[in-house]
Amino acid sequence: MSPEHSPMEHVRQVRRTLWRSYVFGLRQHLPGRLRADIGRLYGAYVFWRIRPSVTRLLGPRYRRSRDRIDLDITWDCNLKCDHCNRSCKQAPTKEQMTVGQLRQFLTETRQRRHNWKKIQLIGGEPTLHPDFEEMLHMVLEFRGRYAHKTRILVTSNGYGPKVNEVLDRIPKNVVVYNTRKNSPQNDHFIHFNLAPRDSAEYARADFSNGCCVTRDAGIGLTPYGYYPCVGSGAIDRIFGFDCGRKTLPDPDDGMEAELTRFCSLCGFFRLNYTSEVDIRPLVSETWRKGYDNWQKKKPVLTRYPEMGP
Repeated sequence: MSPEHSPMEHVRQVRRTLWRSYVFGLRQHLPGRLRADIGRLYGAYVFWRIRPSVTRLLGPRYRRSRDRIDLDITWDCNLKCDHCNRSCKQAPTKEQMTVGQLRQFLTETRQRRHNWKKIQLIGGEPTLHPDFEEMLHMVLEFRGRYAHKTRILVTSNGYGPKVNEVLDRIPKNVVVYNTRKNSPQNDHFIHFNLAPRDSAEYARADFSNGCCVTRDAGIGLTPYGYYPCVGSGAIDRIFGFDCGRKTLPDPDDGMEAELTRFCSLCGFFRLNYTSEVDIRPLVSETWRKGYDNWQKKKPVLTRYPEMGP
């Protein structure tokens, strides 16, 4: 039985529904002190929940998606925001997926008979990819022939006339998530560069628990292969672990080894277990060293395969 259809997963879905009802409904009507007390209790629970012994007993808190995928087609960006979780500002690059790599992904999906609920083109700023419109057409053609129920999404910063000209040409049957940014200073960004491993409070954490990104946004495909999420691929290009999968992971493969490695470096893991708010671009020691090493010598990673026309 797939992990996503197990009885325990149905229990988790009910729990998530109840928690969202509290966060977005009842919580707004509670006195501030009571909200704070509930927050502290919840914080104590989640730190207990991600202990290794509890994780072995109950399994990971979050499980990577089997039916959603983000394609990081480029790490080029015209905005380069503070806190960027692709390091577009911290370590700018023109690295990108090729049309041949996208063709390989679509062919692999068809041959494996894998059903995606969502395929998203993202970046960086995806519309800056020189072959963006061709790539979007390929994905739409694939959906029309093999995957009629798959939602196709594009996420864009919506910044500048060049980007918006491309967005205006996107077909209406594509969902466009336009964040409409107008500045690299954004107070809604997560501190991607605060590595949990640099904080004593996470010394007892089992990072294979992951976070909501791998469950809700889906796994990622970058120029260097498949990852539990696209943020993991962005981390790999800085640190050079070179562990992107070159074939689509099997449904029973939770990618726990990758989650353990990358979540220990990712500020999004902290998001699920703390409520800190600070709009300054904060960088922990491991990330400072990582960027310094990247500037001195950029890692060379093995690329995801390409397929010809």
